[in-house]
Amino acid sequence: MSTKLQEIREELGRLGDALAEDVMATGTDELAREDLEEGRDPEAVGAAVRSRVSTVVMAQRRGLLHAARRGYERAAELVARPTAAIKRTVEQKRVDIARVLEKKAELREALTVAYRDGQSASDKDVESMWEDLRALGLIDVDEDT
Repeated sequence: MSTKLQEIREELGRLGDALAEDVMATGTDELAREDLEEGRDPEAVGAAVRSRVSTVVMAQRRGLLHAARRGYERAAELVARPTAAIKRTVEQKRVDIARVLEKKAELREALTVAYRDGQSASDKDVESMWEDLRALGLIDVDEDT
């Protein structure tokens, strides 16, 4: 987007904000009087505004729902890819866990001593931790390691 177009959009946004503030500061009686002076039915104007606000709110909620659904589908796809995980040995998974712990200091502090060195954890523990980290997106099974 060009800088000029961005400036125009920002100015329109400020204008819209100022208009909204003006309307919010104006009392209901004054708004109704202005509508009547201009030949509009205040009840009809109110209904139209409520309808428009409802439409915008619902569109926003649908957008959020679609974004959440896409995120869920991506996460479900990640968890459902077991083929690369099957190809990795427990030792390779220990290395993967160690790499994650090197990158994520906050995880290193949160994990038990058994996971910190990777060697004193049982194979079952390593498998479980690896799957958890993979499900969280911290281990990429497609990564060439």
